[in-house]
Amino acid sequence: MRRAGRRYSFCTPFFRGLEDKHDVFANVFAYNADTLQVRGESGNENVRGVLVSGQYFAAMQVAPLMGRYLTPEDDREGGSPQGLAVVISEEFWKTWFGRAPDVVGKKLVIANTPFTVAGVMPKWFTGADPTQRPLIYAPQSADPIIDAPRDHIHGGIHSWWLVVMARLKPGVTVEQANAALLPLSGPILHGSTDDGNWIRDEEKHHFHFAAEPGSLGFAYVRFVFRKPLVTMFCMCGGILLLACLNLASLLLARGAARERELAMRLALGATRARLVRQLLIESLLIAVAGTALGLVLAPVVSHALVAMLSGGNGPDSMALDASLDLRVFGFAALVAVTAAVLIGLIPALKATGGDLNEQIERGAACDEGL
Repeated sequence: MRRAGRRYSFCTPFFRGLEDKHDVFANVFAYNADTLQVRGESGNENVRGVLVSGQYFAAMQVAPLMGRYLTPEDDREGGSPQGLAVVISEEFWKTWFGRAPDVVGKKLVIANTPFTVAGVMPKWFTGADPTQRPLIYAPQSADPIIDAPRDHIHGGIHSWWLVVMARLKPGVTVEQANAALLPLSGPILHGSTDDGNWIRDEEKHHFHFAAEPGSLGFAYVRFVFRKPLVTMFCMCGGILLLACLNLASLLLARGAARERELAMRLALGATRARLVRQLLIESLLIAVAGTALGLVLAPVVSHALVAMLSGGNGPDSMALDASLDLRVFGFAALVAVTAAVLIGLIPALKATGGDLNEQIERGAACDEGL
C-alpha cells in the first residue's frame, strides 16, 4: 500500500486509521525491519528482527512450527495480559536455544526487557520482505522499549517508519480496493494531526491512499536496483549474442576447411544426414562445455554480486538468495541446445552441400596453399 506519488512509508496514525477498515481487506498490517539488542551469554548482541502489527501473521497465513504467532492482543502497550511476547525463527531457535523442545514460554531479554517466546516460525518463512529474513518478530507496540529513546509510535506525522500491506477479501480486486480507499483518505488525513498547514499541503499534492499487487512481498531493493539489474541483463544478453556470432563464424571457417574431408566421405558412401549429425554433435559438445563452465562460475559471481548489494553479513544487511534453482538450470540448458542447433546446423549444411568435385578441388587447393 502506498500514498500519492509512490511513497511507501507510513506514520502510525495513517496505519491505525487503515487497520480496522475491513470492507475490502481481510487483514491490514504493518511492519518495520529493526536491529534488536538481545542479551546473550557474553552480553548484548545485535540480532536482525522486525516489528509487526497484530494482523501480520494472520495475513501471512503461515502456521507456526511450534506455539502460536502474535495476535492483535499482543500488539498493545505492555503486551497481552500474559506480558510481552515475541516469535522467533527456526534459525534463531537452533542457534540460541539448541532446538530445545520447551522453547515456547522461555524468556528472551531484548533492550533489557524480558519477552516471552510465544512461537517458532519455519525456516522457509521469510515474512513480508523477502530480503530481510528476520530472526525475531516483536510486536509493533514495543517500539518505545526496543528503540528507546526513540518513539515512533507516538511520533505522529514526524515518524515515517512503517510499510503497510493488506490481504484482500476473496473476490475483491485491486481496482475495487482503490475505489474503497479513495473516500477514506481524507478523513484519515484530517484525523492524523492538528497541523492544518501540513494537511493543506498534502491536499495540494492530491493526497490519497492506493493499493497495488504485493503477492511477491515488498522490498525497497526492487526500486533501487531494478533499473541497474535490467541494464546489466541487457548487456549480458548483448555479450552472449556477440559470442554466438563469433562462434558461428569459427564453425563456418572450420566447416570450409573440412570441405574436402566431408566431400571424400560423401563420395565413399556416407550419407549427408550422418555427417550433419556428427557436426551437430560436435557443436553440442562445445555448447555443453560452455554451459557447464557457466554453471560452475555462476554461483561464484552471484554470491559476489549479492555480497556487494547486500552490504555484508551484519544484522542490517539484506538476505538475498542467489542459489541456483531448476529454472535457471533449465534456461541454461535450453540456450545451450538452441545455440548448438542454430550455430551448428547452418555450417553443417553448408559444408555438406554443393558439388563434390568442386569441394574436393577447393580442399586440395587449400592444402597446397598451406
